[in-house]
Amino acid sequence: MSTIIVIVVTIALCEIVSRIVLHFIYNRNFDFSIVEKSKYGTSNGLKANQKTNIWGKTFTTDQYGSRPGTTPTTKRKRVFIGDSVLEGVGLEDSAVCTSILQQGDLNVQFLNLSMVGNSSADYANIIDAIIDSTKPTFIADIDSITVVFCLNDIYGKLAEKELPIMSSGFIAKCNALLQSIGTYKLLKLLIYQHSDKYFQYDLQFYKQEQKVHESIDYLVRAKNKCALHHINFEVLILPYRSQFESKNLFPQQTLAYYLGMNGVAFRDLYPRLAQAQNTKDLYLFADEIHFSAAGHRAIATALEGK
Repeated sequence: MSTIIVIVVTIALCEIVSRIVLHFIYNRNFDFSIVEKSKYGTSNGLKANQKTNIWGKTFTTDQYGSRPGTTPTTKRKRVFIGDSVLEGVGLEDSAVCTSILQQGDLNVQFLNLSMVGNSSADYANIIDAIIDSTKPTFIADIDSITVVFCLNDIYGKLAEKELPIMSSGFIAKCNALLQSIGTYKLLKLLIYQHSDKYFQYDLQFYKQEQKVHESIDYLVRAKNKCALHHINFEVLILPYRSQFESKNLFPQQTLAYYLGMNGVAFRDLYPRLAQAQNTKDLYLFADEIHFSAAGHRAIATALEGK
């Protein structure tokens, strides 16, 4: 009987400790109440003037739904659009790269209109909505728009069940059930923290010409729309963590080829970020996609040309 009690107490303590550790290193809670459905046509955006916590960090928006919250200004604007990577989930407001850029240049206003789950189609929709003066989401005095392209932005209009985290089958169902157990989740993260499964999953889309052309077409549409309004347009390509080890740059090479063919200005940040002393430090714990505070600083430094 005493052995059973010891085992139960040990399991309970492991679970408590695991949940505490996870709270600090892998808190993935998202506040969906700040999401405005169909804000930009068929694409979602963030509500204006919000203050909440995302992934355990302070998260604010301003009158445009840009993170972080800023005071109204008449300054010319540089707009950055991306997904959760540029949005800076898991970081405090001040650690996001656009916030860092703002601290270094007070002559313009940096807006970050990123949204979890955005893809190429959403970027085109957002740009349509913010440069059209007849729409309520119109933003005046835009000098430039930068689409910060994460490799999974090629998904386009994939259904949720088609995403890599939505795999089916008995094992997948068991995994989903066990995710509620802190000890299991922590052990799995520690074991697979260097996995490249997301990169390998996304890589397949860059070998499908139809999917590549669909994504490029949205970016070309955005570029052409900006040109009509005399707004500078650029695509910034971000790498995955595992690419620094594998040196597999096929997605970037594919994007560079088609963007170049269509006259879309772009920058691939892989060469610049590869100069970091420890590239793993550029990313959050057990995360192949989302950048750490150090990663956002590196991105900001690259954009400043330093």
